[in-house]
Amino acid sequence: MDNIKGIIDDIHKTIDNKNHWKNVVKEISKYCNGNSGGGASLIPLESNMIEWRYGSNDDKKADLLYYSHWREKSPMLDYVNRNINKDLFCLDDSFLSDDDINHHPFYQEFLKEFGVKRVHQILFKIEQGDRFILSVQSPWDDLDVNPKQINKKLREITPYIKNYLSIAFKFNSMNNTKKIFESLLEDMVCGIVFLNESNKIVHANKKMIDMQKYGLFIKNDVIVMPDNQSHYKFKLFLKQVEENPGKNFFKFYGKDGNLLSVRIIYFPEISQSIKNSDSTINKVVIFSPEFVSDNTENILKEFFLSPSQAKISCMLANGISIKEAAVKMNISEGTARQMVKEVFVRLGINSQNKLISFVKNISFMS
Repeated sequence: MDNIKGIIDDIHKTIDNKNHWKNVVKEISKYCNGNSGGGASLIPLESNMIEWRYGSNDDKKADLLYYSHWREKSPMLDYVNRNINKDLFCLDDSFLSDDDINHHPFYQEFLKEFGVKRVHQILFKIEQGDRFILSVQSPWDDLDVNPKQINKKLREITPYIKNYLSIAFKFNSMNNTKKIFESLLEDMVCGIVFLNESNKIVHANKKMIDMQKYGLFIKNDVIVMPDNQSHYKFKLFLKQVEENPGKNFFKFYGKDGNLLSVRIIYFPEISQSIKNSDSTINKVVIFSPEFVSDNTENILKEFFLSPSQAKISCMLANGISIKEAAVKMNISEGTARQMVKEVFVRLGINSQNKLISFVKNISFMS
């Protein structure tokens, strides 16, 4: 490749595919040296950044040797260390004579392994503060090496590398954060849906599949409620939350008669800054069953209450009155009320509302 525009285009491709650097450093070597001999390397100076080390040598073992071994032997190391905090520092080995190069252990090993002789380097720092060396090695049989010309080309390329590496770091960080966030969402006990400005689904966690038993479905990237009344109420709620983000909570009954709560988190600032994007998240909808399960009852029995106390506590949390609970448990209403009082003492609370909140918190954590 003999033009910088083609290299810049390929550097841009590394933003979302950093392994493309393998090809880019080969192109840089050819562009700077003017031929297909020699080589080039992108070398991060921070020890924890080895994943961003790329060289033009196809032998991965030999390629990494320069990063882990020969770099410490380089006669240019002292100059690099002296200028380590500069944003841009260009250096070649022209301060060495041919005799120095021929007898120096670094160049002897470098020539033997890579078939290159002269080394040209540019030290630069990206936006995040991480430091890199872009190294170009001239082939051993190139008698017309022009260090000034190579350094000039390195200076032309480096600003683009700095810019795109900075963007790639942000992209990589965002991508990792996105993966962690999505993994966290899949473990949530609630059904969670992300909507765009048109209230179409951008992403839904796996828990939404469980919501089908309550009559909640996803069809054509839209949330479908259990019946026409709740569906109309939900659509109206989506519109109202845009007008008044503070009114973001309502409840409805699923097809099995169980109560579910819905909370919507609205991002009006995104709506104003990014329009007509199918992938831009505009709202987050959280569906949470209002009843507690057998799993919650088991946890209460394991850690806090007796079996009968755990059972009546879960019944109260599910909206069943003490009188109804007594019938279901085949005990008298007086016994049931006494049992609830004993629960208050065990948990250190003094009201039925606090008991219900406690049980629902346990349910949510479970």
